[in-house]
Amino acid sequence: MTERSEVMGPVASRMVFENEDVKIWEMDVAPGEGFPLHHHTYDYVMFITGAATIEHRDHEQRRLIAFPSHSVVFLPAGPIESFDNIGKTRFTNILVEIKRPRRADQHIDFAKSNALADRDPLPGVVHLLENSRVRIVETMLAPGESTGISEQANDAAVFVLSGAKVKVVEEDRKGKRSFEEDRPDKSTRWLVGGVGREIVNLGSAAYRELSVRVK
Repeated sequence: MTERSEVMGPVASRMVFENEDVKIWEMDVAPGEGFPLHHHTYDYVMFITGAATIEHRDHEQRRLIAFPSHSVVFLPAGPIESFDNIGKTRFTNILVEIKRPRRADQHIDFAKSNALADRDPLPGVVHLLENSRVRIVETMLAPGESTGISEQANDAAVFVLSGAKVKVVEEDRKGKRSFEEDRPDKSTRWLVGGVGREIVNLGSAAYRELSVRVK
């Protein structure tokens, strides 16, 4: 039996959010464990939160891939694959599938950024990777710090890596408004674009989020 005739599993361990534009997943595979055959029907982003070495299988080919922590990868739809975690650490990542159809002008290729691989997060708002499909941004705010208000042109899928109570200020043609909310670890948000937005960390610990802005 070929791989293509086998039953396909999910693309990651647990789906935590879905709307008409994106799906957000968490991946968590222990050392020595395998992840079953699956098909990536959408373009997707992986943000690596736990480094590991995997044995990757794609169309009967095998190769070893070392994923460093704090790296980010964009992959076009299409692969049918499975893998084993052959390292000594848990392989964890945040995986965001882009369900929104591509436009004719979006020519998509594999892309990755290891600029912050194996490094601590930088303070403030840091652009990790960008192409014609997505802009991937990491934000980290110490207690009391603010992003400042900036125009966010694109809708965004947000995954909270380290939670806190925050104040959000939004401004658009309808005016300016602000509100406070608790954003726990591993919570998610879908933020509509075309809004000037500021985040202020009201908590006692650092606030950190990953934002995948969909073009």
